[in-house]
Amino acid sequence: MKKRNVIGILILFICCILSTYGCKEKIEKIEKDGYITYKLLENDTYEVSKYEINDKEKKIVIPEEYKGKKVTSISECTFCDLEEYKLDENQYNPEVNKKCIAEEIELPDAIEEIPDATFYYCEKLKKIKTGKNIKNIGKAAFYNCKSLENFDNTDNLDSLGGYSFTGCEALRKFKISDKVKNIPEVCFNGCNSLEEIYIGNNVESIERGALLNCKNIKEFFIPKSVKKIEKNSIQGEKYNMFNNNVEKIIIKCEIDKQPDGWEDDWQISASYNPDKEELPNVLFGQKR
Repeated sequence: MKKRNVIGILILFICCILSTYGCKEKIEKIEKDGYITYKLLENDTYEVSKYEINDKEKKIVIPEEYKGKKVTSISECTFCDLEEYKLDENQYNPEVNKKCIAEEIELPDAIEEIPDATFYYCEKLKKIKTGKNIKNIGKAAFYNCKSLENFDNTDNLDSLGGYSFTGCEALRKFKISDKVKNIPEVCFNGCNSLEEIYIGNNVESIERGALLNCKNIKEFFIPKSVKKIEKNSIQGEKYNMFNNNVEKIIIKCEIDKQPDGWEDDWQISASYNPDKEELPNVLFGQKR
């Protein structure tokens, strides 16, 4: 009986040690170095789980490696003061990131995804340098980055999240790769300086508000792959307040006629007359 009790105590003691060791291992996977917090992943690479927002660094460089291991990912809300991004609660709240003064940020080549709200309200951010492996851009990833001028390296892009570039007033051009299937809601809404946008040849749908208020574009080209466009998705004209003039934005469509999947009022155009079914700025049967 005593022997059984001793064995039981030994087993309990070993379990406690293993449990304590396991907790210690979990704690040690999170490390902070300066403003950057790293998390060691199961694949033996590091994720940047948080960057401490401050009013000192105008240029932020996330290293390719940390302690000899590759940095392969960043988490949601990495460069903003939010712990968790909730669109309905934070959509119009600039206070969540008022301390961020970063104008330039460099990410490691190994990073393939920019998660939700990563650079949310980084209003002073002008340049973002990434590798050529970016495949996914999450919801509101660059929401209201008013100073962001360009985002390159989109050839391998598979998907865009809703609101991902909303309010990027300085963005001048963007290429949606041929791998992207959907341009989500309000994706480029308010990109007032956007002069050129390439819509990939495999895009199948354009959601509500995706290309609204892109008033510096002179023309859009919609490939024949687009079978669905929701209501109020594309800016069809721009208003010049100085001469009280309405200027048409030419929309060239590769398809010969409007598909059934394009909803009524899919473009914003004050002069559109649904009774006459006239879309004076839309040209069908065009080539890129």
